[in-house]
Amino acid sequence: MCRWALSLAFSLAAFNLSAAEVDMMFNPTSFLAGMLLIAWLLCMQLRQNTITRILNLNVGLATLAFLSFQEPLVFLLVIFAILVQLFFELKDNQRYSRTAVASYSALVCAAIVFVVLQITTVSPNFLALASIVYLLIQNLLAELNGSPEPVNQMQLPGATTEITNAKQGYPDRAMFKAQFNQWQQDATETGHLVVFKFDGFSEINQKLGHDFGDLLLVQLTSRINSVLQGQALLEIGRDALKPFYFCHLNSVEYAFLITQSEQKHLYEQLIGQLIQISNQPISIKGCLMQTALRAAMVEVSPQQALSFEEQLKCAYLALDVGLKKNEVVSKYTPAMSELRNEQLDKISLLDQVDYEKDFELYFHPVVNLKTNEIIFIELLLRWNHPTKGLLDASAFVNEIKIAGLSYSVTKWVLEKAAEIALMLKVADFKVPVSINLFGSELFNDEMIEHLTHLIAEHQLNPKYLIIECPANVLLNLEDKGAAILKRLKAMDVPVCLDDLGVSPLLLTQLPKLTLQYVKLDDGLITELSQNSNTRNLLRGIINMCSNLESKVIAEGVASSALLEFVEGLQCDAAQGYLFTRPLSIVGVTAWLAQWQQKLDHQQRPY
Repeated sequence: MCRWALSLAFSLAAFNLSAAEVDMMFNPTSFLAGMLLIAWLLCMQLRQNTITRILNLNVGLATLAFLSFQEPLVFLLVIFAILVQLFFELKDNQRYSRTAVASYSALVCAAIVFVVLQITTVSPNFLALASIVYLLIQNLLAELNGSPEPVNQMQLPGATTEITNAKQGYPDRAMFKAQFNQWQQDATETGHLVVFKFDGFSEINQKLGHDFGDLLLVQLTSRINSVLQGQALLEIGRDALKPFYFCHLNSVEYAFLITQSEQKHLYEQLIGQLIQISNQPISIKGCLMQTALRAAMVEVSPQQALSFEEQLKCAYLALDVGLKKNEVVSKYTPAMSELRNEQLDKISLLDQVDYEKDFELYFHPVVNLKTNEIIFIELLLRWNHPTKGLLDASAFVNEIKIAGLSYSVTKWVLEKAAEIALMLKVADFKVPVSINLFGSELFNDEMIEHLTHLIAEHQLNPKYLIIECPANVLLNLEDKGAAILKRLKAMDVPVCLDDLGVSPLLLTQLPKLTLQYVKLDDGLITELSQNSNTRNLLRGIINMCSNLESKVIAEGVASSALLEFVEGLQCDAAQGYLFTRPLSIVGVTAWLAQWQQKLDHQQRPY
């Protein structure tokens, strides 16, 4: 309380000096001026934003002018400066900030003094008390909070130990954990743990800088604080002015707990309000910024044995699942944990897998729609899981990426593809072999060197090894990836774009690439075949690819109706279960021989 001791000492000194000058008679003007000067100096030492500092300076100067000229109208400048400060605080939803509370107190004080002036003969100079209160309240709150920063220190309800979240001034993970554990011990009703996070801050920080991102986060959390209030929420912490009902977990992640089971739909209402808040643009330093919010909810029962950290893991898992499904709000279910455990088991098993013993290759042909000849065969990876049997690549491709095996698996598949291409060459089948990449594994110099070595070692024509790559990878290449693509073209290695959809961004980038084949996504074929109004869109995509001299392949052709549809669109080739299901590569030469035999006898081979 050193600020207050100094203030009192200097004020009494100012009073004594004034009294001495007037033969020990009380001089209220000098006393008020001394109090104002000390409060003003102490307040200007606080860490404040520019607007607050300027308005505090105006309050001090206007009050001194009022005391000097004895003109009550001059005091209106003081009231105006205080109202302006209050306007800025309310505009930013800072109803209980240090300066907002000081403004309330000053206006109340001015009103009381004004009433007293009407019924007594007290000097109008006592209106200066409003300015002194305004400045001293700011010092008092800063002293109580233990920091010059506004509202950044708080304590647990009913506790004396203070815990600070220095970054934003809101309760932190440790405070939430303590209150959550206490609630779980005492609760008799089911609660709902909600975790939410803001997306888009990486781009804002990258383009505008972290200062802008921090300011935006302050604005957002201030708005959130005005929404997350009420008895149905767990109080996590409080400062000198108000309680807090949500906590800052990490980076741009926050959490709160609904404690009343009869309010089971309250989390939906609150998340809806938070989404509206995040969707509202915020102007900071002339820049209009907007973020997106995602949330997850976990039902928490007092009888559950799960700890606070385990409950948070469930919420984070639901957030991850929601992201994959493109869901804004995701509710946790035990099935999510089961799938995650299965994923962890797969990763553990893949880390010990023997490629030669545990992996198999299947093939799926691509058929020329005009001649029914096989344009090429696509190799498909299969895994003999020890308990689940033969798995498609879609069931473990993500686990391969997570385990860090993408590069080594791709290298192994390339080697097998070269062996199969050589086998077909020896058997006199002029059928290229394609491999489908998991992502961007091929787009590095080492993998290109390995491909070049395989072609030379097996004495292959480069055109008989086709590289298939997902559309989202191939169409978002950086400069190095684009250079690798040009290098493949120079090597005469064909490239196939897999799973092309109707994204405008993808379609605009398509002409920049040199592609021998383009595969239309099977979902796109199925959807547009049932909607006559959008078939022209598909025709336009096919015409664009034809103009780029790329052969168009329709995926997912599983019926005669779909075959007729893609033939009408003038696709070059098709792939799907109508022709055959994926087969083991062991019998590929026998299957190709049988297919060719039917063609030689002018029979439809499927």
